[in-house]
Amino acid sequence: MRKQVLSALCVVVFVTLYTTKASGQEQPRLVVFVSVDQMRADYVDRFSGLFTGGLNRLLTEGSRFTNVYHAHALTETAPGHATLVTGVHPARSGIVTNEWWDRLSGTRSYAAADSAAPILGVPELPGRSPKNLLRTTVGDWLKDQSPDSKVYSVAIKDRVAVLMGGHSPDGAYWYDYDVGRFVTSTYYAERYPSWLDDFNKEISTSEYVGRTWDRLLPEDAYNISRADSFPYEFDGEHITFPHIVDVTDTMSSPFQELAHTPYGDAMTLAMARRLVENEDVGRDDVPDLLFIGASSSDLIGHRYGPFSQEMQDYYVRFDRMLGDFLDFLDEEVGRDRYVTVLTSDHGAAALPEYRQQLGMSGRRIATADFRDQLIGGLTESLHEMTIFAQPAPLLIYPLGLVLAFRGDEVTEEQLEGVRRIVVSRLREAEVLADIITYPELVSGNGDHEFWDAYLRSFHPDRAADILIRYREFDVFPQSIPTNHGSPYDYDKHVPLLIAGNGVAREVFDRKIWTIDVAPTIAMLLNIRPPDDLDGRPIRDFTIGPTGGSR
Repeated sequence: MRKQVLSALCVVVFVTLYTTKASGQEQPRLVVFVSVDQMRADYVDRFSGLFTGGLNRLLTEGSRFTNVYHAHALTETAPGHATLVTGVHPARSGIVTNEWWDRLSGTRSYAAADSAAPILGVPELPGRSPKNLLRTTVGDWLKDQSPDSKVYSVAIKDRVAVLMGGHSPDGAYWYDYDVGRFVTSTYYAERYPSWLDDFNKEISTSEYVGRTWDRLLPEDAYNISRADSFPYEFDGEHITFPHIVDVTDTMSSPFQELAHTPYGDAMTLAMARRLVENEDVGRDDVPDLLFIGASSSDLIGHRYGPFSQEMQDYYVRFDRMLGDFLDFLDEEVGRDRYVTVLTSDHGAAALPEYRQQLGMSGRRIATADFRDQLIGGLTESLHEMTIFAQPAPLLIYPLGLVLAFRGDEVTEEQLEGVRRIVVSRLREAEVLADIITYPELVSGNGDHEFWDAYLRSFHPDRAADILIRYREFDVFPQSIPTNHGSPYDYDKHVPLLIAGNGVAREVFDRKIWTIDVAPTIAMLLNIRPPDDLDGRPIRDFTIGPTGGSR
């Protein structure tokens, strides 16, 4: 009898927690999840006065969360997206960085790599699938509990589309630079749908390559950003408006150059529109889920930096592009029948030279800045540990050092000696803030700043021997105008906007972690997430039994 009562109580609790609509409000037909790659949280305030389209609509009609952070240390694209859709930290999803050292195979591994899943129609390209993702995603939960629901993902970056889509989507599509079209792999399909073949023909080079990217607004509207000509951007030459898609001689493909402009995400949103039209997404009463990865924002950000006129112009254009897409969904799905969730996988650092101009700290660092200490440590350790094998240290981004050896086998005892001596020498390099070793992370015992964040980025089978943390506001590697991948707030702090039927018009300032996003989407879809997530649903933004504002 007691078990029956407990079971009934569990049902009541489940209904209470995961029903988001008040009486008279309809279940959303569709949740649209938009991830804007490298979108810093401060962009919302800096550029909001210029927004008239989709971003303005989300800000004025929905809920804004101002205090949202990733909780892991290695803030890159793959772990950021995996966290957003699984509700667990990278240590548990297995996607610890974009690429890592696979300790079981002794090789590098890429987050979306799968040699058994070649690209459909282009088998010579590297295969892609979610094989390396160790957890299920919100899309998987939806397909499991509502098999008739549709789940799709689309992005320029393959790792974004693959990880957001999860293990069982109806389709995952990304843009391949080599062939200049949206592709998928044999993991997802045996053939391309005819509508995608038609779309790829329409977005051929004749439409995009050769177009000029110039400022959309009058020049004086860009006074909130730094001067257009800043010699530390991009390659030092192609740094001012207008930018021509096919004239930059530093890129290997005009299709790759296209992705480094707002036209890349215009193409992604056009692809998402075509997908909705042809796959009947959001048209019935069974809830669907559409993931859209806006990847050009990251590519532009790496070239020009957060305070550039290019970054400002991107967001002005993206606001309008998103507005057009939401207007389309209003007609196709129904304005009150879908919810939009927008957030980001990580932020980025300011260009160090710009900070220096403002009298603030920041510098570029390169491996040369700690090479002498590294080589000195290796030389000393080989002698002290009586190792005759040739060292072949590898730098696995972001700043994970793998102490590999060629030739004779090196014992774990010898390797630990190498780590100890190399770390001692590296601590002499003034450009480095801290060094964490693999044994420390395995044991879970360490006395380091940001220790918990590094533990959340650690999987014992997918880790380097030594992790190096550079100083706040420094940028590594030296060759990239700006970067991310640190545990600092400018890399961890991201926006979160939610709008649609049943969502309160309100600003929330309480601390929220990005692990909460996936269970929140599950709540919107009225499905149950796994019980062992690191995150939990955000309930206070909904109008109805789970929320309560306005």
